[in-house]
Amino acid sequence: MKTSPIQILLFVFLFFLISEFESSVAQTGQIASGLTHAHAGQDTLHLRSDELRLVLVNNEAYGELHRAGYNGISELYPKGSDRNFFRPDVAGMNYEFILNGDASTFDYDLFEPRVAPMQISRISGNKVLLEQPRTENWPLQSAITFELTGSLVEMTYEGIPLEDIGGKYGYIGLFFASYIRGPEEKGIHFIGRNRSDTENSEGEWIYHLPSAHGTDANHRPAGSQWDPEFDEDFPVRLASGISDLEYIYPFYYGISGDYVLIKMFERPTEYDEMRLAQSPTGGGPENPAWDFLYFNKNPVAGEPFRFRAALVVKKFEGIDDVIDQYERWSGETVTGHR
Repeated sequence: MKTSPIQILLFVFLFFLISEFESSVAQTGQIASGLTHAHAGQDTLHLRSDELRLVLVNNEAYGELHRAGYNGISELYPKGSDRNFFRPDVAGMNYEFILNGDASTFDYDLFEPRVAPMQISRISGNKVLLEQPRTENWPLQSAITFELTGSLVEMTYEGIPLEDIGGKYGYIGLFFASYIRGPEEKGIHFIGRNRSDTENSEGEWIYHLPSAHGTDANHRPAGSQWDPEFDEDFPVRLASGISDLEYIYPFYYGISGDYVLIKMFERPTEYDEMRLAQSPTGGGPENPAWDFLYFNKNPVAGEPFRFRAALVVKKFEGIDDVIDQYERWSGETVTGHR
């Protein structure tokens, strides 16, 4: 049968539409993720680079596995792997707690940031925004961006206290958890020292695995003389379980199979503090939590505050490569630990 010019034009037009759709999918990272997405595009957004595939999520459940109450990066697949680096029913870089040391603030729900509604939107091709106007009891407006570049995911948190939130101890803490899926090595590595070893200014590589959840759970920056106060019956042991260790450089890494996860943080100032945090069983007996805890020492109603963090997930290529990743991101030079 002879093809008419109109049929040829229709064929070319359809081919163009299909090509544009496939190109858009490739650019925005709308990819099959290993889970069945019932609400793709509403409660989840996908990012993709040559090195990583990510699914970002608000606090809603989706698919066959992912539970409600976990936000941030619900799925992370390094290049060459179809296995989610995080425990698949929960998340990584999950906004978990708001705290100020007052036990009575947890009368509603220990995990308020995980319960309160969040909106998720795409800012650009590989940049996503999570917004939470406030939680039921905490008058704190939060905006969290995630941006993927290669094997690096940069996170920026911006908060605005809508009222006084410091309470009787005058500070606010924000806790972010990452539930790692069954690594052979459950602890983390960082350059640090014992608090009493003040002469050791350069520190040394430390591998730390707490003996139990909430024991020796977070590590302050070297030189800090500040520890937050807590009520005696304060329920968040990951915050109150302060260790005798402190870090020299604000980064750490953990190993899972052939891959390394590196978490990196901005240097704290006199007004805030970042703590490395961890649990051997935060995600269950075989699933440690590799976390962090940010403190604003003097939050003021109406005054915004922010911090930056980042993670890298890639094939583990040794200590030198870990240090190189931190130096490239931070602009700081690590001396004496290669």
